[in-house]
Amino acid sequence: MENKMSKYFYIITLSLLVVGCSSKNNLEDIQTVSLPNEWNISSEDNQKEISQTWWQSFGSIELDSLILQAKNDSLDLQVAINRIKQARAKAKIAGADLYPQIGASLDASRKGSFNHSGNTNNFSSNLEISYEIDFWGKNRAFYESASENLKATIFQKDEVELSMVSNVTMVYLNIVALNDKINIAKLNLKTAKELYELIQSKYDLGASTKLELTQQEILFLQQQKVLVELENELDETNKILSTLLAKTSNVEVHKISLNDIQIPNISSGLPSQLLLRRPDIAQAEALMKSANANIDVARAEMFPSLNLVGGLGTNAEKFSNIFDKPIYTLLSALKIPIFYGGKLSANYDLSQAEYEEMLINYRKTIINAFWEVDIALRNIENIDRQIQLQNKELEQSQLALNLSLAQYKVGATTLMDLLDTQRNLYSAKDVSVQLKLKRLILIVELYKALGGGWKV
Repeated sequence: MENKMSKYFYIITLSLLVVGCSSKNNLEDIQTVSLPNEWNISSEDNQKEISQTWWQSFGSIELDSLILQAKNDSLDLQVAINRIKQARAKAKIAGADLYPQIGASLDASRKGSFNHSGNTNNFSSNLEISYEIDFWGKNRAFYESASENLKATIFQKDEVELSMVSNVTMVYLNIVALNDKINIAKLNLKTAKELYELIQSKYDLGASTKLELTQQEILFLQQQKVLVELENELDETNKILSTLLAKTSNVEVHKISLNDIQIPNISSGLPSQLLLRRPDIAQAEALMKSANANIDVARAEMFPSLNLVGGLGTNAEKFSNIFDKPIYTLLSALKIPIFYGGKLSANYDLSQAEYEEMLINYRKTIINAFWEVDIALRNIENIDRQIQLQNKELEQSQLALNLSLAQYKVGATTLMDLLDTQRNLYSAKDVSVQLKLKRLILIVELYKALGGGWKV
């Protein structure tokens, strides 16, 4: 009987091996996205690599300290790290079916009547090993899918960290720019007050009208209002920084100027291969591979599955005799899917469609990344020209105010001309700070677009 069972077992196993040469789903060749070999943007620096600590190129020790705090305390980053733990556990669970499952049990029971006649004891033990023969590669594909999903989760954490570092840097630069604007507003307020006092003295002497005095007072009040608005904006921006650092109290930032911030040089001829160092592209690729492995899982579900079970057990009335007469069990279970109402084929179609979606998303991510870099580079080149023109405008506006003030004192020009030159200078100063800030923000965006020196 034993030989007959063994014979049937080997026949089933051999037949499945012959039929079951699983056709592994090959990952589709990704259509090449046509990209230039490099971006040819003029620059003094010809460095090809992006530093992983790129924010240090701004030359601010305080910024470096803030980013270190963010990396340690950011709640978004902690959530991303927790998701990695979840994905790692899921991958381990998925890989468990690649190995035999081993279990053991030890039981004791007593049967008898209430008059204590015919009472018996029974002791039993059992060791069981079960294993699913992975002919079609289902378990292997399931594990590969979970492993690629783990990689995608790790890359997602890297993307969260890159965004967090970029946001902290941009908020910090905004705070520095607001400090400059506040200082300029105070100087403008001082100038407006001095001119008001000048007009007041002329009014007292009868050399100026009430209208002229009122017009300058309005300008003085407007500058006071600007200062209040800027101080409120600074307070709000400080709170944004505190949120990024997961702090419940305001983070104090030293009052420095944008002139104290170094302007990093941008590499000329940046190779487009730097795009492959973006964590979002790596994440999209890993998700695509995970979805591809799920196709193999869905396909394997359509084929028979074979489970092998082996057991070794004992049974005795006395515990001391429990290992005297061991018995073994061999079992093979063949499960053949016949009719599931189209569930299996629909699941296969679903996995195919999900893979195609991930493939499209992968290509889309690459194209978006390319244009993000291209736009950032061209915006930097454009704003450099704007800054050059703005510096000339600021210089001429200051000269115009000085000339207008000198002429007004001797009565060679009207107050209206003086007010116009004041407003032009105030506007030129404000625009200059905005352009400096925008230049620095664009550099941050470029670093982010290039992956921030990220490496697998």
